[in-house]
Amino acid sequence: MKFDSLQNYAHEFYEQSTPYAKIGAVGGIILAFYIPYRYFIARQRKTPIKSDYKQGLVYLYQFPRMKYVPTMSAFCLKMETWLRMADIQYENICSWSVRSLEGTLPFLEYNGKEYPDSALAIRDMTAIFSKESMENHLNDEQKATARAFEAMAENSLEMANIYFRLVEYIDEAIEQLPDNAFGMLTPVWKFLLKKMLTLKVSFYS
Repeated sequence: MKFDSLQNYAHEFYEQSTPYAKIGAVGGIILAFYIPYRYFIARQRKTPIKSDYKQGLVYLYQFPRMKYVPTMSAFCLKMETWLRMADIQYENICSWSVRSLEGTLPFLEYNGKEYPDSALAIRDMTAIFSKESMENHLNDEQKATARAFEAMAENSLEMANIYFRLVEYIDEAIEQLPDNAFGMLTPVWKFLLKKMLTLKVSFYS
């Protein structure tokens, strides 16, 4: 009850503040959480993470599963879908906190080596598993067109997707999270996520 009262008070205070005060408050809160977050995900760690890995098995690191959809990340979905299409044996390792050495998610580990970034990982897995035949039915022009659509989807269209799903409909998105994903910090996480993604979309617009 006390937490709800504090949350309501903070919301009222924010709504009554001037535009500059709102910007300062949001910026301060984002920095207060973002700096420790960046430090946490960029810290030195062992590699590979999966020290007892199986030879020939791909380990896919991605966000935890949602209640009603596999993932809220388009890039995690892209990576897992490609592995399924390529008929490559893999194992999911889901985590909110684990990131690649470059600070990205998803990423792969294969035979003790890390492969960050979905596009680069797909390129490397294509070569390792000799999956070039997946595009053999396309001529050069069709491959170029496919790359253009891929770039459009991962840049312009993805920003629209983020805004629609995680800004305008943030409450519905939160409902898809696993129960108690962030505990009492869920309202704070929701507020920060909405503000940060709004800024991100505005930057790329």
